[in-house]
Amino acid sequence: MECYVECTMKEDLKKQGYSKEDEYFYQKDRERIAKLREQAEAKRAKLASENKKEEYWMRCPKCGSPLKEEKYAGVVLVDRCSSKDCGGIFFDGGELEILMKAKASLFQRIFGR
Repeated sequence: MECYVECTMKEDLKKQGYSKEDEYFYQKDRERIAKLREQAEAKRAKLASENKKEEYWMRCPKCGSPLKEEKYAGVVLVDRCSSKDCGGIFFDGGELEILMKAKASLFQRIFGR
């Protein structure tokens, strides 16, 4: 299909009185436009992924309120939902294991609210 369209365009250009030079520059312009289109699409995709991360970064997965980090005994850092209705507690990778090895009093301080 691509060859058919390109061959048809070349014939149309010749019928309209365009030279080989015009045809050459026409083709170069098409290539540049295609390249610019690809670059714009890549940039759009990159911006979309960055915006998506900003939209959900440090947000409660349950209610969408902002999360705040709280440090307990200098051992573990937990993310707590700032909403009074939710108050969810969330851990990053490895934080739960640290908490399980910690003292019972630290465990009570975090969950005893």
